[in-house]
Amino acid sequence: MTQDKNQLKDASTPISRMTSSWFGVKFSKPPENTKIDWMEPDGHVVYSGRVKGKLWFLPDGMYIYYEPSFWRYAQNKDNENQ
Repeated sequence: MTQDKNQLKDASTPISRMTSSWFGVKFSKPPENTKIDWMEPDGHVVYSGRVKGKLWFLPDGMYIYYEPSFWRYAQNKDNENQ
């Protein structure tokens, strides 16, 4: 990862990672029911899915038990968990 970890933790504006804009969840929630990618709190794994209310759903319908750190609009509409 080329970004400094402290910059990722404290970002209040979109950050760039591999030519895509990431938004800090603390400062910007994704639009509901829109295809998005999100980053685990440790920043190492990216998942795809949708947000409904306060729940973050994977494509298979399961939801996650943590709040991700960052999200972006989906980069690939056919994208599954990476």
